[in-house]
Amino acid sequence: PTLRDPRVRAAVPIAGPGCFFGPSFYQNADVPLMMVDGSIDAIVPYQENAVFGFGEARAPKYLVTLAGGSHTGFSGAASLLFEGLDNPDDVGCNALGGNLGSDDSGLSLLDLLGGADAGIIMGDCPLACVDPLPRPRAMRPSRQHQLTILSVLPFLQAELSGDSRARDFVESTLAAENQDLAVQFER
Repeated sequence: PTLRDPRVRAAVPIAGPGCFFGPSFYQNADVPLMMVDGSIDAIVPYQENAVFGFGEARAPKYLVTLAGGSHTGFSGAASLLFEGLDNPDDVGCNALGGNLGSDDSGLSLLDLLGGADAGIIMGDCPLACVDPLPRPRAMRPSRQHQLTILSVLPFLQAELSGDSRARDFVESTLAAENQDLAVQFER
């Protein structure tokens, strides 16, 4: 609540860590929300983050799930470097180091973001990269990027410009034309 920028009129977390945001965080979130997540994300697990966050968020809210989408597959470099890998999260998990520790002041990242008073909680957050190996074959990063753009741009057009055709596209056409994603929403 104390860090909110009133200029923000819509939010789109991509593979966001929803398990860190409790009910009091969402009570103060009055902007339309679209979450874009991969169903096999090894770094920010889907169920505990995307599904939990969508359930806690206030309407209007959208959850776009990319079937076989990975966390690392959302990165800009993934299309260039990891397109041929079975699962880009293998690289992402190998690159991870450290955790949500403290800074020089002794405060954790959660405390620096406002802590429990701001709705920032530890929640039921699983550790990253503890999924069974080998990881399942993931969607190609280039396809993840394409689907993300196809989802986010019309959402923002609908929410920021009031474009009803863009809203209809997100709610009715997007998933019908792209069998590798699903859209849930509440308005």
